[in-house]
Amino acid sequence: MLGKFLSYIKEENLFTENEKILLAVSGGMDSMAMVTLFLQAKIPIGVAHIHHHLRGAESDGDAEFIKKYCAEKKIPFYIFHIDPGQFASGNVHDTARKIRYEWLNKLAIEEKFGYVATAHHKDDVAETCIIHLMRGSGLDGLDGIASKQNNIIRPMLYADRNDILHFVEKNNIPYREDSSNLADKYMRNKIRHHVLPAMYASDQRSKEGILLSINHLKKSNQLLQFLVHEYTKSRINKQENQTTIDLSFIENNDVGHELLYQALKPYGFNGEQSTDMILHRSSTGNRYFSSHFEALTNRNTLIIRPKKDQITHEWPVYIKPPMEFKMDDYTLQFDLIPNEVSFVFEPNSLYLSTDKFTFPLMLRHWKSGDTFTPLGMQGKSQKVKDFLINHKISGFDKENIVVLEHKGDILAIPGYRISELVRIDKETKTILKVSIKKYSTD
Repeated sequence: MLGKFLSYIKEENLFTENEKILLAVSGGMDSMAMVTLFLQAKIPIGVAHIHHHLRGAESDGDAEFIKKYCAEKKIPFYIFHIDPGQFASGNVHDTARKIRYEWLNKLAIEEKFGYVATAHHKDDVAETCIIHLMRGSGLDGLDGIASKQNNIIRPMLYADRNDILHFVEKNNIPYREDSSNLADKYMRNKIRHHVLPAMYASDQRSKEGILLSINHLKKSNQLLQFLVHEYTKSRINKQENQTTIDLSFIENNDVGHELLYQALKPYGFNGEQSTDMILHRSSTGNRYFSSHFEALTNRNTLIIRPKKDQITHEWPVYIKPPMEFKMDDYTLQFDLIPNEVSFVFEPNSLYLSTDKFTFPLMLRHWKSGDTFTPLGMQGKSQKVKDFLINHKISGFDKENIVVLEHKGDILAIPGYRISELVRIDKETKTILKVSIKKYSTD
């Protein structure tokens, strides 16, 4: 068992030699077998236990058992208590899983563990596949359990339940039996106790055949992701804080919906959202949200950016230079400079003649009814809305558009254009320099 364990770690490149690993341990047979294998391999470890407080004295006994075992073996021990009130609504297993992994990841970072190891094995792979099959999952749900996913590793996937039982009995490994595993209350237990045994009994090839089929699905999914990337890479433009997808490939493409859905998976958008994006791809301003991203349709393109906390301001803001003002994506700097022969225009800056106004100026968000007289239009007025459309400003960027106003007149749209009213001429003595500096929101 130890030889296969070490071979699997090497084959799957789970971690490097002498790396410290945090083991998620319930106290059951699988996780205690995993602890023993790590000890036999002399790999530095810590043990993390999650106390769910769902089985009363039995849960307390599990925690005490693991704590005592770790003390005897001189293994660093960590415990996290979950308030059972958090399970009052929703799926208990899904809620518990989310809380567990959040804590394990946080603990691993704080205590400098390279990876978090769980004791999933071959039988878990088959059970998980059937559960996802029943729920209508796609390839992502049917291709099994990954041996390595970010900082989570599963070094026991080479073994089945019988392998582990034999190892535990041979090495007299202590463990605790979770009584909830014996009941058919949960879907996984029903599959474990009834569905899989019936399948195995119907055909002696089924046990290995199911795992072989899952492996085929995994390879097919890998091929699909490769082909999607190759097909869409020329249509996806990734920048520092924003991704733009050209949706023109949807036209006359029978698999356009599936292509977009697959391309959007890394951002967490679902199939229903991708369908709606296709239906409204030529419109402007349709918004979609996933857990960590938001997307916007903009003239046959889709713009995606990470969700972010908005800076809250009380508007309007009154400007009297020199001063600096921070927006969500950029900073505005206001300075007064003399109009001298050596004066040079700089990019990302606007220059206003101060002869035409007095301070303070009012800085505010633009409104749909705003109009101004852009420099270069011979005094003709234009709606700010039309100016932004003509400059192809996306809905996301429009959120951060502000205007400088004086006594009802818009003097400038910082970052874009000044008004004809404040153009610099030979009579101008002092200039208001408005500089814009964009910064990362990562």
